[in-house]
Amino acid sequence: MKQGLRKAGGLFGLDLFKLFEDSEGSEQGDFDPALSFSTTSKGRGGLTYLPQPQSAVTTTLALMPRSQQVQAPSDLAQPQLPSPQTEEPVEADNRKSLQDIARDYGQTALFGHQDYKKATQDYGYSNEDIQNYLSSNPYMLAMSNREGQGGLMDEVSRGRVDTSKAITRDFANAQQGFTATPGAQQTQAFRNAQSYSGAPEISTNFGQDAKYFGKEDLAAARQSGYSDDNIKSFLQKNLDLLRGPNTPGGESEIGQMTAGFATPSPSPSPTPATAAVSSGASIGAASSPSLEPERIVRNAPEIRLSAGQSAEYFGHKDVEAAKAGGASNKQIAKYISRNTSRLRGGNVQGGGGLYDEYAKYM
Repeated sequence: MKQGLRKAGGLFGLDLFKLFEDSEGSEQGDFDPALSFSTTSKGRGGLTYLPQPQSAVTTTLALMPRSQQVQAPSDLAQPQLPSPQTEEPVEADNRKSLQDIARDYGQTALFGHQDYKKATQDYGYSNEDIQNYLSSNPYMLAMSNREGQGGLMDEVSRGRVDTSKAITRDFANAQQGFTATPGAQQTQAFRNAQSYSGAPEISTNFGQDAKYFGKEDLAAARQSGYSDDNIKSFLQKNLDLLRGPNTPGGESEIGQMTAGFATPSPSPSPTPATAAVSSGASIGAASSPSLEPERIVRNAPEIRLSAGQSAEYFGHKDVEAAKAGGASNKQIAKYISRNTSRLRGGNVQGGGGLYDEYAKYM
């Protein structure tokens, strides 16, 4: 039996071709087949099982006007693709490197107090940034500034750097070509006032002599945030830092600022007994380094060894405690010069620490 072709729908007596055929004056052609999907849920379960929801999808073929098909929402949900993982942009560090700062500022290409000051004030480096850099690059420090020598690295580790020690390259160059004239008041190349922080007290490093407080030191102290009351209190305890027109009642601004202070009278000549005590020896006994500090330096009862890490050695914490008790720079310097055995590490002579810092007062 020869099997012929059968038109779609013929089995049911439908002529689908004519059903969708456009005819003149008829809107029949505006209808198109459209599929719709519906989901139904029903429970299934047995005697010993809880009903579990089952979902079934029913597909329906229908005729729908084209205009409705355009407006009808799509049953196909847009796939949810994972959003791409993008890394946060890393901001480039455009700051000048610490090595370049050391090259461009300070006395040499090594990292010093002036470089620390520029790095923290002008380039936004933190004390921790500098500590990490210097710990990884100790060759960038002069020997006197390395760890354990009482210099810059130890100050950075304590988190308190004395930037009054910061020396500009201009001053360093001028100092190299400076020769002090015997008997003259100027003992260094003129050092211009600049602000500082972290100093144990008001600095006398500026001007023409680092041993005396003058006009440039006054300007630097004010730039650093010290009030006139702070400065007067400091000078009242250290009148020996004043000379010439800067002494109390003198014609300078400093002299007028301290006009109410009495000029220190010269110390009387020591008797043999007091000379023995002041030199660290008791009468009838040999000199002993174990004498109490207050017996070694007269009028400075607060110079002790108990403020720092060791009760056997004199350090910066002991200096701060001595100053809080009213000791002057010269009294501290006298104590240091007579108790060199109480110094260690960078605080010994030539190490860049306490001895060298107070040598100008000796």
